[in-house]
Amino acid sequence: MRAPDPTALISSLRGTHPTDTLIKVCGFTTAANAAMAAAAGADMLGLVFAPGSKRLVNPTVARAIGDRIKSMFPREGTDVARLLQPGEPASVDAATWYSRGAACLRAAAAVRPLLFGVFANQPVDEVNAIATAANLDVIQLSGTEGMDGLDAYCRPVVKAVHIADGDAVSDIVAKIHAGRPLAVLFDTKSKSQPSAMGGTGEVFDWKLAADVAATYPFFLAGGLRPDNVVEAVSLVKPFALDVSSGVEASAGVKCVDKVQAFIKAVKSL
Repeated sequence: MRAPDPTALISSLRGTHPTDTLIKVCGFTTAANAAMAAAAGADMLGLVFAPGSKRLVNPTVARAIGDRIKSMFPREGTDVARLLQPGEPASVDAATWYSRGAACLRAAAAVRPLLFGVFANQPVDEVNAIATAANLDVIQLSGTEGMDGLDAYCRPVVKAVHIADGDAVSDIVAKIHAGRPLAVLFDTKSKSQPSAMGGTGEVFDWKLAADVAATYPFFLAGGLRPDNVVEAVSLVKPFALDVSSGVEASAGVKCVDKVQAFIKAVKSL
């Protein structure tokens, strides 16, 4: 008799399906607000450490948020860090690598909501110190950091790739082929806020993303809201979504109704 798939088994315990589109809600500043999103079904929670962000938290607050979330989903003996290890990147092509990364994130998020720390153009030592103090699961680099040197970070890395008007599919593919982060996240290169690294609420051309999604799994971000997320998922078919300003009452404060509506819309597909 064939043994049950462990990812499917763990997913069933949280009421999720292993092929569901994952949802990351980003930019929490309090444990209560993060717990609300976790209870609503968010798979990943983002905490911002990038200097100058309206959603900035310090490691002490972040640790308290993480402790609250982990207490909601106790899984004795389940090593989330081990689940986030996709193997050696040199032995596989880019499409296979990112598929492995997506599978790792699915398996780990099936245990409990994962804690992402969002950084932008900060020294590696600083990022690692914060990731350790806050007990993060994943480091997200949302600045102009390159794809090189990701092994220097103490947690698996998700790298943001900002899509500008005029970018072609070949440009995007070249960027994601340049390294081997655990996953890539496509966000909008803002025209109105050129120095912004995310959270602007602006949308890029989803048709570009759809062409890339046929081969490479990725996070889709940029201007997602409860009223457009079904269209985005239906057109692009990403393996994961990242939402911030689209579900906020104010910067750093998520609206319960918007979070629930966003998650319900995605889970209904």
